[in-house]
Amino acid sequence: MTTFALRVAGSLFVAAALVLWLGWVLLRVHPTGFFLARQFAEIRADHRRGLWLYRVHIFGYLVTIMGAAALAAAVEGPYARVRI
Repeated sequence: MTTFALRVAGSLFVAAALVLWLGWVLLRVHPTGFFLARQFAEIRADHRRGLWLYRVHIFGYLVTIMGAAALAAAVEGPYARVRI
């Protein structure tokens, strides 16, 4: 394993954690498994900000997957790659 690959994977995980947290904390309405009827009025009040923060939050999941792929590329054992 190279230290550069581990640094990239680690920095991706840290960036993903920050983006996920930032997108969730600044989001006015926190959706669960489904949206409730009363949440649509709150979303409509400031829809542009809400959409962008929701996109930021979803981008955090994408960065998490990128970090997992970078970590899988950094490890040497084939069974460790399967687990990751």
